[in-house]
Amino acid sequence: MRALSAWAAGRPTSTFFVLAYAIAWLAWAPLVLSRTGIGLLPFDLPLWSMLPGSYAPLLAAVIVQRLSSGNCRIGDLVPYPGAALISAVLGCLLVAVGFVILPGLWLGGGVVRSFEWAAFAVYPYGVLRAALMAGPVGEEPGWRGFALPRLQHRYGPLRAALLLGLLWALWHAPLFLVPSWNGTAPWVYFLLVGGFGFVMSLCFNLSRNSILVAILLHAVFNASSGVLGRFLAHTEITGEIRPDLVLAGSFAVVAVLIVLATRGRLGLALR
Repeated sequence: MRALSAWAAGRPTSTFFVLAYAIAWLAWAPLVLSRTGIGLLPFDLPLWSMLPGSYAPLLAAVIVQRLSSGNCRIGDLVPYPGAALISAVLGCLLVAVGFVILPGLWLGGGVVRSFEWAAFAVYPYGVLRAALMAGPVGEEPGWRGFALPRLQHRYGPLRAALLLGLLWALWHAPLFLVPSWNGTAPWVYFLLVGGFGFVMSLCFNLSRNSILVAILLHAVFNASSGVLGRFLAHTEITGEIRPDLVLAGSFAVVAVLIVLATRGRLGLALR
């Protein structure tokens, strides 16, 4: 145990990622190997059976924090309420722009009058449902609460956002073997999650490391697909570009604008 504690103390970030991957991939193995996935096991499993694995980043962060520091404190929910409120509002607006408004303009050929703006009223229910589906609560204390501050300290905010976005997306890799989980090509999903990661980094930094803000924005992101469908319910889709590519492109635009507006500091320069 002392050797393990010494290893975690010397390499907390690497140990965290190894554990987050190992715990989740082991938890997802029955689903992936079942007939719901690649069919090596002779039974079906519901998609919700993936949810326990979604808590792997939280569990990994707690384990590493305990081994390396002797406590389980991996961050604060709301260290500064005023900063958290401002960053939460900004983040919600950026997600709405990246996931709904820009894709709507792109897919609808800029015909604003056809948009169903009342679709945004669906967000509260969608966010609550997404938060209860384990992903935001199980992941964000690890990705943002534990890993992001350490990555930024070592690599700076820009490279940290790129690296965490890649590792976050790659963590989902086994689930691409489950057809009912996601119909998006892996490389498109990586671009989408990577772009959204810049929104998360900006707002987490502006909130002064509020885990609650990260959980909220993750839930808003997860709820946005339903909002986009309602937003375009009466819109004729133009062009031949796939919607998932449009989403990835929209968040790429948002990410570039964030980098330019903050000069690559992603909110750290304002603290």
